Amino acid sequence: MIPPTYYIEVFGFIVGLISAIAILLKDSKYLANIYLALANILIGLYLICIFIYDIINELWAINVFLRIGMISLLFATLFIYYAMIIIMKSVQVFKETKLIYVNLVIGIAIAIYFIITDFIHQKEASVGNVNIQIDMIPLAMILVYLFYLTTISIIITFKFGINRISKGEKGYSKIRSFGVGLILFILTLFVNVVSQITEDDSLGVTFDVLTFSILVLGMLFISFSVLDFSSLRRKKKETSSEDPTL
Repeated sequence: MIPPTYYIEVFGFIVGLISAIAILLKDSKYLANIYLALANILIGLYLICIFIYDIINELWAINVFLRIGMISLLFATLFIYYAMIIIMKSVQVFKETKLIYVNLVIGIAIAIYFIITDFIHQKEASVGNVNIQIDMIPLAMILVYLFYLTTISIIITFKFGINRISKGEKGYSKIRSFGVGLILFILTLFVNVVSQITEDDSLGVTFDVLTFSILVLGMLFISFSVLDFSSLRRKKKETSSEDPTL
């Protein structure tokens, strides 16, 4: 029997590619769209990496593809954070925000640490199955970083988006969808932690299905919201004198 996670992983990979193409077709010159398209591709890459090492089921594959997948998810979240600053403020404010460079350096440092650290160990060998143990410190570093970036993105969405557009005004529903997508990303991180620490195999599979399903759903919410932010851009012009604190 094919595990249900396989279907979700492949579906998520396809959705990531299609949504990235759709976003770029909408406006490939808008910097926020480029970041969001890259984020969707990287989320899809994360899901297909999990699928690949599940299929190969060898320690070397887990070592290679888990690292690629988690680093892809790390930079996907960073790009979503960048896109939110541009959408909710402006490209100029984005370029003037020093914190984006600090967060980039932190992300690169965590990625390098994640690459060079030996944190995946085989507990016991069994026919047709690889039982591994993952040191939680490197994984926790990435999860905390993702939680931090996603939380900032949510704050930006509410502070400069939802709270500045009247309900029913053009663009409100799209920004709200973006916020829902980001909240789903936060939920994904919590479910993923539970999935990693649970020792029950069947329960672990259930949480894996929830993790990947919520992640794909969040990606869909964000992708569908990227249509027309013209009303929000007018709002940004009215508040262009504000300091880029985020």
